[in-house]
Amino acid sequence: MKTIYLSVLFLLASLVSYADGYWLELTGSGKVGDTVHIRIRYGGVDEQKNRYIKSGTDLDKMKGFELFSFDAAGHKKIIPIQQYDSSWAGYFIPSSDGQYTILAKNETLPVVERPDSLQNIKPVQYLCASYNVGINSKQLAPVQYLDIRVMLEKNTIIAHPFIQQQPVVKGTKLRIFYPDNHDEPVTVDNEGKAVVNVITKGLYLVRLDWVDHTPGSYKGKKYYAIRHRCDYAVEVK
Repeated sequence: MKTIYLSVLFLLASLVSYADGYWLELTGSGKVGDTVHIRIRYGGVDEQKNRYIKSGTDLDKMKGFELFSFDAAGHKKIIPIQQYDSSWAGYFIPSSDGQYTILAKNETLPVVERPDSLQNIKPVQYLCASYNVGINSKQLAPVQYLDIRVMLEKNTIIAHPFIQQQPVVKGTKLRIFYPDNHDEPVTVDNEGKAVVNVITKGLYLVRLDWVDHTPGSYKGKKYYAIRHRCDYAVEVK
């Protein structure tokens, strides 16, 4: 398969560790006909490694999120969402067995302003997760501009990141956020995958960043790069 050459930009380690971010939370029975509840969370980890979830008016800027589900056959369903105190949330009801891919996208987040205005960025956020109903089936091919596909095998998470539906190049860095709230980088190998050891049960986040150094203006604020970010949420039970 073709690979796409890209430039990856990470913030300073302290900013990466403690900056706010978004992720998906899915709850359901795993059975056909039972409701799957999806929450889009906003929060982060503080300097003491404690996770916090933002609420109230801090969530107002998330109204631009679009949420979708894809069934095993690739059929797309738009999932309406609404704002609650500590999340934006929606739901769907699976009608057949298989693996459902849950995706979200937000291109309307405000420009992130920095003390040096030449460092202002426009964020574009993508979120991913999967939900199994009955027997597992083949994974959906990547569909978002930034996308990640993940498999759980024994005690490892195997992540395949994509940009424009093409595998990223060898050496691309991902960032893994662990259930104990520490994080570390991992490197994509020559097969287009990164392997993460499962150290405990809980929520893992797999993150891919790609920066487009094209300047512009959004809602009256200038920016000098567009940061595309994809976060895949993996719940290890």
